[in-house]
Amino acid sequence: MPQYELSVIFKALGRMDLSKAIKRTSETILNSGGVIRSFDNVGLRKLPYKMFKHGNRYDEGNYYIIKFDCPPNIVPDLKAHFNLDLDIVRPKILRQEKEISRPCHHRPCDFGEMNIDMRERLKDDLNKYIKKL
Repeated sequence: MPQYELSVIFKALGRMDLSKAIKRTSETILNSGGVIRSFDNVGLRKLPYKMFKHGNRYDEGNYYIIKFDCPPNIVPDLKAHFNLDLDIVRPKILRQEKEISRPCHHRPCDFGEMNIDMRERLKDDLNKYIKKL
């Protein structure tokens, strides 16, 4: 299953209401066949600009990042569900790309230089192609 990241802004709620909203959000992911990997609480912050959602204006919110795995066909349903949730100001689901390791991290790096054997093989191959032409 691909990895996803839900970057979500909840309304500025009290502790009990916020925990209910987080529980509801995580249950939605779990009930749709997802597996939650981690939660990150970024905290209560002022929003970069005034956001309007469900007829209300918000200028601060609780930021959370939830990393999870789920089948790709479930993501549109999750987006639709989170957009209807009255406690969520801004949901954003992003697909996590696998990190590509540096080529020189596990072995010596040659930076594209050719050693003597490679040069000889290249010369031989070129000579073969030239003779065919």
